[in-house]
Amino acid sequence: MVSYPNRHKYRTVGCRIHCVIFIVSATEAIADVPENIQIKQLLQKLRQTRIPVVLVLTKVDILCEEVGKDVTKMFRSKKIQEVIKTASEMFEVEKDLIYPVVNCVNVSEKRTEINIPLLLALRQSLYLASKYLEYLGIKRDDDDVSLKEMRDNKLTTDSISSAIKRVGKMLDENMLPEYEDIQTIHKLCGRQSENMKTLCGKICRVINRKVYEDAATDIWPAWDPAKDKIVFVVELTTITNSRSTSLYTDLEIKEYKRNCSAFEKEGHLAMVKEEEFLANKIYDDTGRFQNLRKEISTYSKELMDKHRNINAIFPSIVKSVGYLNSGKHRLIETLCISIRVEKKVSGLIPLAEKPIATYLGTFPTDVIAGDFCFLGDGPNDFHENIKIGSAIHAGLVTDKGDLLGGTIGCFVKHKQFGLCGITSAHIILSPAEIQEVLKDGYLEYDKNSLKPVYQPISDTSPQFGQVVAAACNEGLSDTPGVEVALIKILCRQPTSGSFPLTDSKIRPTFVFDSGNIADATLVRPLTEVFKFGIETGPTFGLLGIPGVSVRYRGGLRLENQLLVMPKKDAVFAKNGDSGSPAFIGVSCPGTEAAIGLVSGGFDSGQVLVTPIHAALKAVQCPPYLHRFEDVGGDSGINADISQGSESMDCS
Repeated sequence: MVSYPNRHKYRTVGCRIHCVIFIVSATEAIADVPENIQIKQLLQKLRQTRIPVVLVLTKVDILCEEVGKDVTKMFRSKKIQEVIKTASEMFEVEKDLIYPVVNCVNVSEKRTEINIPLLLALRQSLYLASKYLEYLGIKRDDDDVSLKEMRDNKLTTDSISSAIKRVGKMLDENMLPEYEDIQTIHKLCGRQSENMKTLCGKICRVINRKVYEDAATDIWPAWDPAKDKIVFVVELTTITNSRSTSLYTDLEIKEYKRNCSAFEKEGHLAMVKEEEFLANKIYDDTGRFQNLRKEISTYSKELMDKHRNINAIFPSIVKSVGYLNSGKHRLIETLCISIRVEKKVSGLIPLAEKPIATYLGTFPTDVIAGDFCFLGDGPNDFHENIKIGSAIHAGLVTDKGDLLGGTIGCFVKHKQFGLCGITSAHIILSPAEIQEVLKDGYLEYDKNSLKPVYQPISDTSPQFGQVVAAACNEGLSDTPGVEVALIKILCRQPTSGSFPLTDSKIRPTFVFDSGNIADATLVRPLTEVFKFGIETGPTFGLLGIPGVSVRYRGGLRLENQLLVMPKKDAVFAKNGDSGSPAFIGVSCPGTEAAIGLVSGGFDSGQVLVTPIHAALKAVQCPPYLHRFEDVGGDSGINADISQGSESMDCS
């Protein structure tokens, strides 16, 4: 056989495979089919290329005699459902994409009830093929423009050379080129050509020097697919209306500032609809959720490495369609992979990147604009005895120069350090210190590098402890990532598992003395979650679908995080609540259990929680929190700091 190594390069879109249909007999050993080496290799290749797969099960009328007599009983047959389940596990294909059909060998006339299952399979296959065709259309390699396209558009090599020379000369003179020249090079060479990458890199540097006086945090070129034009995105810490970019250039410049406090409507609508779907339908097919979480773990690192604007990836049962089209927005109930991207740059694709795929494995993707940020900073009170939910800081400052504060979570008895508090690492350690911990995943501090921790958040607040250890790791496909710090309590020792008093109408109805923890991945969605933080105090939320992958500012990535949705449009957590402990079972006395520590939130209202069992294991603590004896303790609210009664020296 003659080999043509470059044959795929010259295939037209119409000659490519857009959907693969496996036809398997329901009466044969389905489990043996994927073990075939060729089929196994094919399935692996299909997952890599993201070509959709449909499975058609034939002879179900032979498998089940009742279906042979009455085809309408097909979808109620336990035998057929068992075969579908086996096929789903073996082929790693969603059950929704497996279609049982009956044979027509002994049928002499058209029968609608027999044709319907086959037509359903055909319709779904055509739909998946069309979606993949859309994916191919936008993913078409535009690095080079063919000679035919150049002839059709009267684009010549001379015009390319002239445009590149003009742009290069202006940049050498510290001047910005004209928009028309950049678009010409974009059209002729392709947006991902070396010419475009080199010139746009120089343009970004000149924009920063000439327009922003080196004040921009970052500048990067992007492609607007809707208008097929090049845009330069400028990231700033603050945006003012006094600067006019039109005085310097006619290039399109889009200024951008991260802002997690601004409300994002599309993400919020999707979250509310998901709560509604979860409340009205029992999702007891844990296998489907496990497959979804598995796909996210498989693709999250690759996606975040390739796409700089992705904030988080998490499982969802709601797909948002047509949000930008007025009057055509729909929220569809389907298992999908929800991808959150920077809000201000939604719709713009970095020049060096490809569009996000419409399918990952067998699940559709849903790209929604939304910002994610840590929940540091916030108000506080002084406590003579440190409590769960106390406000703490370690001398770090925010971009505005204010002290960065957070919440101490629960307490734990460490075999080496004794009684300690546990909280999120990002409110105690700087980004550089977190990167240092990431090298080995766990770090214990020696006597010369112990970092003091203070309570409350004030320039004059006294020290109560010091950071003795920290753990930061991204996690694996089946284990959660963590970013936690361990604080040895030197003085003002906690005397119970009580919480500070607040002005909130919600009051904690329990004292957490038991130290019990729970693995929330084993808990049903919509389970009530209680949290106590320094900003919002005691609040309630609803457990979402676990398995979120998130990328924090600074590049730290965490897998398999818990998701909590606010209850009845209320706020679950705000800035200052990072490190807050989250609990389940608080409505039933004696069953309270900690499930994790609040780390960050989305502008849609959803909040991420780091699983407590993974956090404790990461800092080498026992698999339970500190258990208090039945002793009293004062509230310590609004006590006079100058008259503190510590019995130990915290210096």
